[in-house]
Amino acid sequence: MDTLGENLIWIEDTCSVYGIKSGGKMLLIDCGTDLCVNTAVVNVESVLLTHFHRDQCSGVSHWQQKGAEIFIPAAECRYLAEADMQRAGHYLYDNYTAYYPGFGPLQDVREAKPARDYETIEWQGMGFEVVPLPGHTFGQVGYLFEIDGKRCLACGDLMAAPGKLGEYYWLQWKYMDFQGHINQLESLARIAALEVDLILPGHGAPFAKAEARIDELIAKLAEIYKLFHGRPYVPFVPEFRELSLHVYEVVNS
Repeated sequence: MDTLGENLIWIEDTCSVYGIKSGGKMLLIDCGTDLCVNTAVVNVESVLLTHFHRDQCSGVSHWQQKGAEIFIPAAECRYLAEADMQRAGHYLYDNYTAYYPGFGPLQDVREAKPARDYETIEWQGMGFEVVPLPGHTFGQVGYLFEIDGKRCLACGDLMAAPGKLGEYYWLQWKYMDFQGHINQLESLARIAALEVDLILPGHGAPFAKAEARIDELIAKLAEIYKLFHGRPYVPFVPEFRELSLHVYEVVNS
């Protein structure tokens, strides 16, 4: 366990687990295995998951049984609520899906709350903004919050270290498909535009955003895109046409 601040700790388990302390209570961002339990992790009221992969959340049932409130990225709720079914059916029905929907926890996680994009989860007077960061998985989110005078972003597996990914193959959501790759590029651009002091990756040590080398990683991924497609990567910028007071059409989708 490492102390990142008066009220922020980092624990290395099957993933990087972050504990936020306030009023004698604790909130976890990702939770690894139930082996993560130690004397520093007590009175856990909430667990915020960045994505459904087992290395991030295999111990989540332990905390739920202890009474903790569980938040799951809204787009990935069924991969935890129906984890057993996902494992049983994946190879039978969809061999071309490469994001491994069966790589969720070994126990179903029901009665959890969805963490919806751009909403703010309130806990102990603190706000945790849900930032959509698809790429490593299609529904991955990050959590933006302020603690000990620093703005922090828990980014899941979007990055593993300054200028680096953990495992590239997760970006291939479908066989010979670049949708995950493109989402990764868009998510990196999203965090590059955020005002953040400290980035908390899902694996590896926290690092300052000023040293994150996000532009370097974007350039590498853009080069891979160009090698595959034979043309440069151009970020999608939507163009809107107003149809009515509350309805707009994206004319270039």
